[in-house]
Formats: sequence, structure tokens, C-alpha cells
Amino acid sequence: QKKYRCNERLIDGVIVQRYIDKPALFSGYKFDFRTYMLIASMDPYIVFYHDGFVRRSGNLYKTDAASLADDKTHITNSHSQDKENHFFSFADLQEVLTRESGFDPRFFDEVVRPHAMRTTNFMFHAAKRKFKHRSGRFQLFALDWMLDADGGLHLLEANGNPQTSDYPSELKLTPMIWMNMMELVHKVQAAPEELPAEFAASAGFSL
Repeated sequence: QKKYRCNERLIDGVIVQRYIDKPALFSGYKFDFRTYMLIASMDPYIVFYHDGFVRRSGNLYKTDAASLADDKTHITNSHSQDKENHFFSFADLQEVLTRESGFDPRFFDEVVRPHAMRTTNFMFHAAKRKFKHRSGRFQLFALDWMLDADGGLHLLEANGNPQTSDYPSELKLTPMIWMNMMELVHKVQAAPEELPAEFAASAGFSL
């Protein structure tokens, strides 16, 4: 408490989240995963969902008192972990969840991704009055999630200034993720004629 004492009174109060003590595990390790909300245009608003990646802890998950202070057991972000065997794709996670925990092999396609898209859409509409409605601007948000052992999805936080480093990984997830999103921003802003036909309003595309 002394180390993390808050000296600033928060006008709007604070948010307290219950610790998820029975998370789904990745080969015995705790994990979270990240998705993205890309606002490719602020005027007009054009918003996309984008898959991110999985981040796995470095030590096997335990809940005994001695392990509670171990960052490499309970914290999954990249600042607390080793660089090797930390980042994985959604396909990697789906395969492990199915093989080790009996999750449906279509769980990410039919449960996780649709839920993340609905949440992304809700968050955009809830927050858009705070955005500066200007042409030529875009904004990237990262949404971090956890999955519990029963298949429940939990949104941990939404980050308005996510790190876009070239994370080391044999999977080469980055910088491809950033390149894909920046290419989309460029097409929306400067070359909309290059967008796929299914993005047209006449094809039913909408926010």
C-alpha cells in the first residue's frame, strides 16, 4: 500500500476489478490476449476491428501465497516477461485450448471474435463524443482480454496509446499487424477506390 499509494483524489472515483483466480490456461500458463479498435477516419467515422496476439506468462500458474508476488506467474504483459515464448497467435491459442481444455475448435471464430467486435462497437459509440471530429486523423486502441476456465470473456482494459513495437517472435506477428492497419488507414484516407467492394455502403458495410 505504501509503494502504490495514490496521492491524487479521483473526481470520478475508482474502478476495482475482481481477480480472476480460475483463468483458462495455455499449457499451464496464464495468458491474456489483445484485440484492436482502429478508427481509420475521424471525419467521417470509419472504425475497424483487428485481431492482435496472445501474451503468455513465463512461469506456470499457481495460487499459493509464495507465488502471488511473482510477476512472471500472474502478470502477462510484455514488460514483465522474457521475450521468448511470450507471444502467440489466436490460432495457436485455439489449438491449445481445444487439445488441453476441451474448448470447441470454433470457439475463437464463433464466440471470442464476435464478442470482441460487439464490445469494440459499443466502446466506440460510448466514447465517440469525446473524440475530435477532424478529417485526416486516425486513432488506434488496444483492448486486453482474459478468458476464464468456464469460457467467460473478461475485458481488462482499453488502452488509447498502445505500444507498437516490433515484438520479437518467431511468428512474425509484428510489424505485420501495424503494416496491415496503416495500409488500411492510407486507403481510407487517400485511396478509398482501392478498398475491397464489401466495404461499400451498397454492400451493407456499416459501423
